[in-house]
Amino acid sequence: MSFVTVKKDSLQRIVSELAAVDGFSIHAIRKSKFIRESLSAKGFRLPLAEPSIMELVHCQHKNIQKEVKSKIETELQCNARFSVTLNEYTSVRCRRDMNVDIH
Repeated sequence: MSFVTVKKDSLQRIVSELAAVDGFSIHAIRKSKFIRESLSAKGFRLPLAEPSIMELVHCQHKNIQKEVKSKIETELQCNARFSVTLNEYTSVRCRRDMNVDIH
């Protein structure tokens, strides 16, 4: 089962991918003239304030989270079986984190 789907470009998706996949900071996205011009050429208008850009990332996160939850619920209604893996670790900042994976 794959949760990856190809969707039409949206400003939220593009900015989120720049931050999560390409590793750009929100500050770098806001300041980059090239990114602004590229988005403008695609018909998007990037907000000027960093909190507004961060809100785009958060909205995209919520949308993806809803999509994954609905897919899991659909699979559960079809009596699909899942494996759950737990991973506990301590981060560099000495925070204890737990990761839960569903396979």
